[in-house]
Amino acid sequence: MNFEKYIIISGLSENELILAIQDLANLYVDTGFTKEVKIFKHQLTSNQYLINFSPATDFLRFKFFVNYLTHPLIKDTKHTVYGYWTLTASDEIIPQLYNTRIQLYVSPRDEDGDNVYAIPKNGAQTIKLGFAVGHEFEPLGVLEFDFFEKKYTPSDFISLKSIYGNKQKTRSKKTGCLSIFASITLIGFLLMLIK
Repeated sequence: MNFEKYIIISGLSENELILAIQDLANLYVDTGFTKEVKIFKHQLTSNQYLINFSPATDFLRFKFFVNYLTHPLIKDTKHTVYGYWTLTASDEIIPQLYNTRIQLYVSPRDEDGDNVYAIPKNGAQTIKLGFAVGHEFEPLGVLEFDFFEKKYTPSDFISLKSIYGNKQKTRSKKTGCLSIFASITLIGFLLMLIK
C-alpha cells in the first residue's frame, strides 16, 4: 500500500466505485498507468476507500484520475475525492513547490468542471491546475480550505479489489479533461505539420 501517491474517496458504494475505477482503467489501459489499480477499503469508516495506481503514474495522469473520479458515470452521488502527491522537478511545476506535499481536489466552485485544484501543505493560497495550454498553473490568491491529510497505517484498510484495464470494455462516453488533452495533443501535432 502506497501512502505517498494515493487517492481517498468517500461516499460511493463498493459497486459504484468499482465501476468508476474499471472505466478509468479501461480508458488509460494503453498508458500502463492503470495496469493494476488497487482498491483498499477502510475498516472503520463506511464507504471510504484508498486507491493506488501504478508506481510509474505521472503527475499529469494523476490529476486526470482525481478529476475523473470526482465526476464518475454514476449520477447524483455525493462523494468526496482527494489526491495526495509530493511534487518534484519531473512534475513540471514551478521550482518553489518542489518537495511540497499537496492535496488535490475538484472545487465545487470550478465553472469549467475540468480543473483540478491543489492546496500545498502549509500553503497560503489555492492553486488551479488546468489542463489547457497556458492554464496549467494559476495561483488564486486565496486559500479555499486548509491542507489536511490523515495519518493512515496499512492496518486501517483491507484489500478490496485489484482492477485491470481492458480496452475492449470501455463503456465511458465521458468527455472532459481526457478529451481536452487529446484535442490539444492533436492540434499541436497538426500545427507542427503546418510549419
